[in-house]
Amino acid sequence: MKDEVMIKKCLDVIDVVAQQALESEDFLELRPEAVKAIISRDTLRVDRETDVWQACVRWAESECQRQGKPVSFIGKYDNYHHYSTR
Repeated sequence: MKDEVMIKKCLDVIDVVAQQALESEDFLELRPEAVKAIISRDTLRVDRETDVWQACVRWAESECQRQGKPVSFIGKYDNYHHYSTR
């Protein structure tokens, strides 16, 4: 229960600074579950929805590199689609 409360508080803070969070290098290092939790929120304060999309593309590229996959459209799609549909 304590973990859930702490996670909610963290996500609430991320909502407020979403633009900076999505543009940060740290976003690229997040686990897939964390990325999904962040981008799924309707309360993110971003300038444009495309900013969220661009952050996801950057994350998928980084994930390709971590997994030793080629950074290509197919590789990025596979990573993003695999995690976004769980």
